[in-house]
Amino acid sequence: MASVSFSHSLNALQTKLLTLPKRAARDALDQHVQDTTDYLHSLNRLRNNHCHINDLPPEVLGMILDKALEVRMPNAYRTIS
Repeated sequence: MASVSFSHSLNALQTKLLTLPKRAARDALDQHVQDTTDYLHSLNRLRNNHCHINDLPPEVLGMILDKALEVRMPNAYRTIS
């Protein structure tokens, strides 16, 4: 799959920012950064939804995670007497 180039949109953003007063340009850029961050988080969630681990039933995943915790931290399952 080909990667997407954002240079065109970056150039357009730079051109737009040059037409604004400095404070407005900074505010617009901050908003763009926030919007882009939100978009990237959405892409990551979408990618996570396509991971093979999501094919497992929750009970099986829970057993795997319990066993992993038991192996990594054997004392975590001991009760305090």
